[in-house]
Amino acid sequence: VRFDLPGVTTQKFEARTVLVWTHNASAGLQFVHIEAGGRENFESWLNSLEAQLQFRVLADQASHS
Repeated sequence: VRFDLPGVTTQKFEARTVLVWTHNASAGLQFVHIEAGGRENFESWLNSLEAQLQFRVLADQASHS
């Protein structure tokens, strides 16, 4: 697979994958090889998503207090 990781600066991600499951129009992939630099970029992107989620949860909790 090859795609751009969204963000302030777009970073490319490329990996070899294995299809491990499908259901309706969804599919699960297992990364079997990630190109150089891709792992760090992907982990950074996932961490930013987690930080955004935590911020939204805290903001939601504050608005309901």
